[in-house]
Amino acid sequence: MSHKPPERTARAKLRASIAAGEVVFAPLALDALTARIAERAGFSAVYLSGGALGYAHAVSEALLTLTELADTARHIAARTDVALIADGGVGFGDAVHLARTVSEIEATGAAAIEIEVPHSRRLRLRLWPGPARRPCKASGQGRVRGQGPA
Repeated sequence: MSHKPPERTARAKLRASIAAGEVVFAPLALDALTARIAERAGFSAVYLSGGALGYAHAVSEALLTLTELADTARHIAARTDVALIADGGVGFGDAVHLARTVSEIEATGAAAIEIEVPHSRRLRLRLWPGPARRPCKASGQGRVRGQGPA
């Protein structure tokens, strides 16, 4: 993976596109080859679906491991310059596992992670760089940076 100036990273470009209100189309990519094809076709982002990756591995999404997801994300991020949006499912367990999921996926070079918060959990999440990135106590509403006061 090349080291780019911070303002030129896929993560920074994705953040700027979203902040500008642009629509970001991210086709499904379950491997680095598919991500490169999407990149050559002109897409600036790709989406790594946990459900689709599980099916590609002949298991259900519930049986897909964080290691399998992180390995695939790492391969895609290392071999392309597109922003990778990874599907973190429900975080692979409780709040502690969720924090680890975010940390592991962030370390792969993925530009973003999507987390589904089931209504039964009712966690408020702060998913941006810094010490407040960990799950917070129950509140009934999920908030991320830019959605107003927490």
